[in-house]
Amino acid sequence: MNLFKITLLFFPLSIGLSFTQTFAQNSTYSIGDEVESFLLKDINDKSFVLNSSSAQKGVIVIFISNYCPFAKSYEDRIVSIGRTYEPKGFKVVLINPNNPADYEEESNEKIRATIFEKGLSFTYLLDPKQTITKRFGAVRTPQVFVLEKSNNKLKLAYSGLIDDSPTDPAGVSRNYLEDALKNILNNNMVPTPTTKVIGCAIRWK
Repeated sequence: MNLFKITLLFFPLSIGLSFTQTFAQNSTYSIGDEVESFLLKDINDKSFVLNSSSAQKGVIVIFISNYCPFAKSYEDRIVSIGRTYEPKGFKVVLINPNNPADYEEESNEKIRATIFEKGLSFTYLLDPKQTITKRFGAVRTPQVFVLEKSNNKLKLAYSGLIDDSPTDPAGVSRNYLEDALKNILNNNMVPTPTTKVIGCAIRWK
């Protein structure tokens, strides 16, 4: 077999491998997928590792912003959710993917002021490289991902809106996040596993 034929035989294989690797790097989580462990620094520059030991029942991951009016509208509701469901085994993890250079409100000092003012006493992480944000497939703030603990793994059970009233806490008629959490606690399937997100678009680097 001459060199030309060998090249033709292996060229399609190399294309296939390249495509597979690219797809794997760019893929995001779907409902039912196992969520990989990751490490990020919190607002106080301490390392936090997400893994199956992070919580008894699961983890509520919320991609958040300190400047976005939609995110600000949800701050009190997030506090309420955490106070209700952390004692029931769901850890709340907030992740801010924004760059302080793009938004003055995203500086550490401004974020700490909001945490103190609103009582956001949950794990507050920063994702300056936006690697974890992209892996989850988050595109707006706020956007929530519920990870259910199953067989010592964390699997994506819900993603999308917190509820159906982004700008008016008094106007909530469907609480998608709480519905998901209640069903998980009762060992039921989440009836609405995804919802379309409304919020501020994440500005990519």
